[in-house]
Amino acid sequence: MLKSPKEDSPEFIQSVNQTIKESLPDSADKIEALYMKNRTITISCQDKETADEIMQNQTILVEKINKKLGQNDVDRIRYLL
Repeated sequence: MLKSPKEDSPEFIQSVNQTIKESLPDSADKIEALYMKNRTITISCQDKETADEIMQNQTILVEKINKKLGQNDVDRIRYLL
């Protein structure tokens, strides 16, 4: 569990990437968390199918990320194609 990570710290982004890739293993090589701002994580996706998968699983992913952080720092996920 991370303690109050700075939104753009490498440790925070690495933890988010790990959580998302564990949750969506079939798309792991097509996803990369870029940064967090205003409680929103921005993720780069290689294709629309991957973005759709993130959108469909957003609630679960946010819950898993917050659980790993030990606090409710993340509200939503934004994705870029």
